Amino acid sequence: MSHLYQQDPMANTPDAHHVIGQSQNFPENLFTFLGQNSDDPAVKDFIPKLKAHLLPYIRAIHIEKQDSGQPPAPSVHDNHSPTSLNQVILKNDRIYCHNLLHINYTTYDVRRVQDTVNPCTGHCDC
Repeated sequence: MSHLYQQDPMANTPDAHHVIGQSQNFPENLFTFLGQNSDDPAVKDFIPKLKAHLLPYIRAIHIEKQDSGQPPAPSVHDNHSPTSLNQVILKNDRIYCHNLLHINYTTYDVRRVQDTVNPCTGHCDC
């Protein structure tokens, strides 16, 4: 796929554990992705797992809005109930490809370094 060779600009924040781009330049239909990867065990229950992963982040955003004086968000109590997961809606059934992952870590001699994972180069493995 040619879009993987384009760079996704991202801030390099050494204090962060990892940095992944935030652009929406490379959308992929979620159901097409699941169909193309149906033989991969990683996609088993992918959508409920994705929604369960996203839900705490969404809640945190709503809490920040409440603290800033904005109207309160609807309350969701159980991370794993079908009702609460159904409240997570993936706009246009899209996920986004990001070709770079930067991982910051401390070496054995206490230096801060960064590894870059890019599936389009020789740096495609961890």
